[in-house]
Amino acid sequence: MLVPLLALAMFTQQGVTVCTVQQKPSTYLKRIVSIQAEIVLALPHGAFLRDDNCPNRILRLGFDLPDADESAKDLVSEVFNACSPDPPHKRYGRFVGRVAYSANGLIEFRLQSVSQLDSLPCPPPIVHLPPMTQ
Repeated sequence: MLVPLLALAMFTQQGVTVCTVQQKPSTYLKRIVSIQAEIVLALPHGAFLRDDNCPNRILRLGFDLPDADESAKDLVSEVFNACSPDPPHKRYGRFVGRVAYSANGLIEFRLQSVSQLDSLPCPPPIVHLPPMTQ
């Protein structure tokens, strides 16, 4: 198990962002890259990677099957179980995968693995107390 992980790490391009992929997708096409980003679930439309440095650009998330590991396959349930039955507002992680064109010609990130998945703290519940009477 350690050998495939080391091989993947050796050939993974680091320091790539959603912004750089969207600016010059041909530079990263078919390469394995590692992107630190926020995951956004926009069901039923799918999942996307987003970067605060270019908030108007997103990268559609697909799965690189059969090469995706368990962390990628469990991603959606992980995001939904982070805080509540509803997805949390912000969930960040390191996503490793290939940049490719989807069947309809859009740039897509084909996920192979996820690590460092983290969410910002859930907001505290708002408790409305009835007015005190004497």
